[in-house]
Amino acid sequence: MLAIAGSKGGCGKTTLALGLANAFSRAGTPTLVVDGDRQMPNVHIAAGVPREPTIGDLAAGTHITEVAHDHPEAERVKLLCAPHPDETVDFPALLSNLQSDRVQTIIDCPAGIGPDATDPLEAAEETIVVTSLTEQSLAAAEKTIEVASRLDVDVYGVVINKCETDRDTLEELPFDVPVLETIPECATPLSDPDAVSAYETVVSEYLNRTVSTGIPTLDRELDGGFPTGTVLELKSDQSCNSELLLHPLTAARGTLYISTEKSPQVVSARFSSSDVATGVPEIAHVDGENALEEATSLVASLPPESTVIVDSIDSLERFEPAAYIPFLNTLAQRVHETDSIAILYTPDRSRDEQNKSSTREFTDIRATFETVDNAQPGSDTTDDSGDGADAGKTPVTQFTNKLSAGVSAFLPDRSDEETDRELPTETEVETDETTEGDSTTDDTEERETNGMEAHSPQYRFSITSSRTRQLPISSVTLRFDDFFEDN
Repeated sequence: MLAIAGSKGGCGKTTLALGLANAFSRAGTPTLVVDGDRQMPNVHIAAGVPREPTIGDLAAGTHITEVAHDHPEAERVKLLCAPHPDETVDFPALLSNLQSDRVQTIIDCPAGIGPDATDPLEAAEETIVVTSLTEQSLAAAEKTIEVASRLDVDVYGVVINKCETDRDTLEELPFDVPVLETIPECATPLSDPDAVSAYETVVSEYLNRTVSTGIPTLDRELDGGFPTGTVLELKSDQSCNSELLLHPLTAARGTLYISTEKSPQVVSARFSSSDVATGVPEIAHVDGENALEEATSLVASLPPESTVIVDSIDSLERFEPAAYIPFLNTLAQRVHETDSIAILYTPDRSRDEQNKSSTREFTDIRATFETVDNAQPGSDTTDDSGDGADAGKTPVTQFTNKLSAGVSAFLPDRSDEETDRELPTETEVETDETTEGDSTTDDTEERETNGMEAHSPQYRFSITSSRTRQLPISSVTLRFDDFFEDN
């Protein structure tokens, strides 16, 4: 559910709501536009439909098919008129009943920051803020962004109306949210080619949001990375260093790393000594009879736009289905609601846990990561020894304190039981190959061993099953050097 908001009246919210609805329709997405402005409703005027019935009739129990108008010029777009000023409407409750994965709901919010404006805004999952480049309008946009933050509504971005400047060349603005598009001043903004193109761009990027894998070569092959809102099952063979793929995934955004086997100290040591660029994940260790309950609580409080990695999922698949399936439901729902991604990692250990079929039922994408070309004896390798451990790190500082609080609330203190456990030494950390003689890994120099050019091992990332059209079944071959390519 997407709110179109802006504190200043006349900034173009209704026009943007209808322009985006038309673009969603052309993209094949059924769309419902809800007029949330009871004082100065405008959707029915701009779209050329009757003022009644209203959303107030929907509150009285009338079915939405009898209340919503068909857009006279756009297929798959319906319009729900604002209530009359004297009608009592619980916007959050009504709009929550309209939530549907199959329909894109757009709420045209009223101007201002009073209850009439915040009630429709609060019902949305995220918002687009509309402004122009005038000082007054920019100040109003700042205020709207602050209000959305207080209401825990994610600000997807800002659209700037009456602007001839390309979004990539705009000067610094007084808010730290992305500019989605600029729309030039025109007499007919719902049909002007430049304006329509801008709406198309916003919708296309909205529908095709991705999260970087942290590996540029792989991102290019996947058209940007993994689609948001997806759950991916990742399987690797035992000869493959899975951390080459798992660690870079933490660099793009805040990450919850749930370990079901390795202790937090071991996982942290692996990240500290990783040669690939990583983020700074929140590490949680779950085990024992309460492991599934702890994991469920953690994913239930996942902040917006996060990554959650479960390493490995087969340890949780051993629980009874009656307990495991609710975990999958919570995970899938939270990932979808927050535009997050989940990676359920499982090594190939030649065993099939009782819930494996359930895991696959809830995953959007199934993939494998395997070694297809091992390094020859005597060739240069990389290990997790920690040389230059901080090089290339990309700390993700936007991860909220909410997750940290969740970790401490749901996980027992294991500091005492871990004090006797030794951290892995350089030789104990998993590597892909063994090194003979002295070798170093330098991202900027050609790697050589005994005067010979290093052999570069190859890996294959394959999508074996996909429910999303964004990532069809495919296979990508990666050289070892691809994991260290400059972003």
